[in-house]
Amino acid sequence: MKNKKQLIFIGPLPPPIHGFSSINLFMLNELKLKYKNIFIIDPTMKTFSKYKIIKKLVKLIKFIFFMPKLLKFLKKNKKFVTYVSLSGSYGLVFDIIYVYVCSFFENTFFIHHHSYNYINKKNFLIQLLLKIISDFQVKHFVLCLDMKKSLSEIYDISPNDIIIQSNALFISDNDFKSSLKKTITNIGFFGSIEKSKGIFEFLESASLASQLYKNIKFHVAGQITDTKLKQYILNYKNINYLGPLYGVQKKNYFRKIDILLYPSFNDAEPLVVLEALSYGVVVISSDVGCIKNILNSKCGFLIDKNKNFPTIFFNILSNLLSNNKLLQNFSVNSKLRFDELASKNTIFKYL
Repeated sequence: MKNKKQLIFIGPLPPPIHGFSSINLFMLNELKLKYKNIFIIDPTMKTFSKYKIIKKLVKLIKFIFFMPKLLKFLKKNKKFVTYVSLSGSYGLVFDIIYVYVCSFFENTFFIHHHSYNYINKKNFLIQLLLKIISDFQVKHFVLCLDMKKSLSEIYDISPNDIIIQSNALFISDNDFKSSLKKTITNIGFFGSIEKSKGIFEFLESASLASQLYKNIKFHVAGQITDTKLKQYILNYKNINYLGPLYGVQKKNYFRKIDILLYPSFNDAEPLVVLEALSYGVVVISSDVGCIKNILNSKCGFLIDKNKNFPTIFFNILSNLLSNNKLLQNFSVNSKLRFDELASKNTIFKYL
């Protein structure tokens, strides 16, 4: 039986397709099964302009468009549940205004946190948001234990009001038997191809490994908006650039690669790491965000983001190449770790 309360859903939806919008779409589809009436606010900038001012202008226009409709919806109904998939950047300003308007009505708030941008250090906008909803019943959803501890300590939120839900819940299962890793012949990078995600560390790692291990191929998949960076990657003879991959192509990519390198400098709980684990791919990643809660000594390798990633990766690679049994154990344990994370469905017990 569907909930009689009205749901207000605030969060970016595809297109464009990325981890954040994909999770929101999953959430929305599940909530449609529980709530009879949902008002959707999608602040996504449906523009591929490279100019930030154009993107911000589009977002402002969407805000002006949604506000009268939201007010009409609020006045028409009485009791609400408001779910906010919180932005980690300047989009917070719009999120706060929407929440402020909703706070004038009887409401229960669910705040879903996806970013470490305001968790690593105190943020005025988050403080303002928390003050607006301080008189309401509120639950916060976070991605891992580290995120929960930080959010609780920095913003003085009771741990009882913070619920952990891994993004693994939002990833479809796959045929793991066809992708058990037995040898290392393909190493990949998947995601936004930019400096902050560690693309240069990946390229350096590939160059270092290729000097000794000629049979290993390196594959880069993802969107590049910087044309100079794209040409820079294409100049590498040992790098196979595949472009953005979706659907079957993406599945085949994870079946093909044996190791995923993820030298990111700033992340929360990236779907690409979880997806790699689900295919038994051995993940070698920097120790940022929730990744340090995902990987353990049996299913992956963590590298201090302040240390030399390529050199440490090379030593790990050499160790794995000298012991195929170790590689297979890591592959099996990677899948088991994903299953463990994906089995914990706590978020829908509250919504």
